Amino acid sequence: MKTSFYFFIWILIYPLLDLLGINSGEYSFFLACIAVIVIGYLVNRLLGSINTYSQVLTKGRYLELVYTGNVKAFTLKIKQELYGEFFCSIYLLISTMVLLAITLIEGINGWVEFAIFGVIAYGAISRTLLLQKAYRQLRENPTAEECMNVAVDMLDLPYAEFYEARKDCTFVEMLPPRPRFFTLYEWFGIIISAITCLLGTWILMWGFIMITAQPCYLGSGLINLAYGALAIYFGIKDLIGSIRDMRKLIPSPSNTASPTQSPQN
Repeated sequence: MKTSFYFFIWILIYPLLDLLGINSGEYSFFLACIAVIVIGYLVNRLLGSINTYSQVLTKGRYLELVYTGNVKAFTLKIKQELYGEFFCSIYLLISTMVLLAITLIEGINGWVEFAIFGVIAYGAISRTLLLQKAYRQLRENPTAEECMNVAVDMLDLPYAEFYEARKDCTFVEMLPPRPRFFTLYEWFGIIISAITCLLGTWILMWGFIMITAQPCYLGSGLINLAYGALAIYFGIKDLIGSIRDMRKLIPSPSNTASPTQSPQN
């Protein structure tokens, strides 16, 4: 499942705990965390074949561009991901510093939130640096061979396996059978992403209200701002990705094209 789905569950778990009469207090965060992990595990087990197909399709879209030598499209794809990860990294880094500041200065127990945002920020920054390096190499050497090197050495994509499977058939023919409910899964992703954006907006607005209403709510308000903005970001990101996937579930960049670069060269 996409990231916005986990934010959707995370946001809803708190009112659900209240509805069930569970007065979790300071342990609400840990209960929510456990609930998200369990629900995510069960959903991923249930959608095993759909998740596998989605991953194959996502990687295949990259590798098909490498196989057909579409340097411009491959570079553009890397550039788009780089911009998204860069802005996400900036936001996460600022949010992490804010959480650390209110934890130390205001004396609010926000170490768990700080740790979570810190780990996510580290991952986003690492991914940004990796994509920046890949994009720089493609700009300096815009060749089909360099696309293959980036895909294999930096993005860790299985181009050798893709090459062997692709050379005797079209891209569509080499894909595994599409799962029965894959289209429904894509629509579900669009709906959840949109709802997550709305819920994130509500949390963001509530954070502003808390900050302006009472100074004593500064810490909680800032945390709400951080979570709300993050939910909006991933909601929009997944919404755009899901809509793009729905418009073009199966890419067809020259299905009959010959390979421009073999993994042996």
